[in-house]
Amino acid sequence: MGAFFIIIGSLKVYNLSAFAQAYASYDLIAQRSSLYAHLYPFLELILGICYAARFYLPIINITTIIFMLIGAVGVTKVLLQKKTYTCACLGMVFRIPMTYVTLVEDLLMAAMAAYMLTV
Repeated sequence: MGAFFIIIGSLKVYNLSAFAQAYASYDLIAQRSSLYAHLYPFLELILGICYAARFYLPIINITTIIFMLIGAVGVTKVLLQKKTYTCACLGMVFRIPMTYVTLVEDLLMAAMAAYMLTV
């Protein structure tokens, strides 16, 4: 999970302003806070570094669960609207449409973090 967060976070930082704008179109917190939209890729980088270093894993897992579930709620809301949104999940390096794969990724990351809390 550490490598995943580091790679994905880095892609988002590459074009930070475009990422923040796209992310704010569907994330519940980013819709209300431009600062959060701009800081989110750095949060992912920090999570990735902490996972790789095995640093405070219980706190990192809880944080991952919270952010991934919040993201999943926003993605679900967009998918139910049946509108076309650009997924900011790979930053704006790759412009891909939001699909149920995005939802599965968020839920899978939350599930893996939850599992790691029990091991």
